[in-house]
Amino acid sequence: MNQPPNAANPNRGSTIFRLIAVWDLCLCLPFALPLVNAVSVDGLRLLHGWLGSSAQFPDFAPFHLFFVQLFGILGVLWALVRIQRPQAWLAAWDAAGRLVVAIVMISFWLQGGTPVTALFSLSELGWGLVAAVLLLRARAKGTIFP
Repeated sequence: MNQPPNAANPNRGSTIFRLIAVWDLCLCLPFALPLVNAVSVDGLRLLHGWLGSSAQFPDFAPFHLFFVQLFGILGVLWALVRIQRPQAWLAAWDAAGRLVVAIVMISFWLQGGTPVTALFSLSELGWGLVAAVLLLRARAKGTIFP
């Protein structure tokens, strides 16, 4: 049975949460790939300069890129889990995690770090807010997605 466009649809939350995970996959994948992650870090360095920061952007040694790759892999795996299983409890943890990550990024920036982290924090706060609002609305309507 077709529902009118404004009807409560539990699948809408799943779809939006899945799209947020696709965004994360696209953002994390370059950092998870060997050699590509060095190019990605260089892109961040260019963005740092374009934002006009007076702080120096650090050089990344192979050891640093190793950790970039590990965290990229974790981000990719988390995104894939959420793409395959867009469930409310994962959305809730994702929203909470985004808030914590955004706080850490903003704190780093305010202590003299690169303003690139402030841009990333906007994404974290924005998608976390979208997920939280979806969860709260679905819960109020009793249509929480699985």
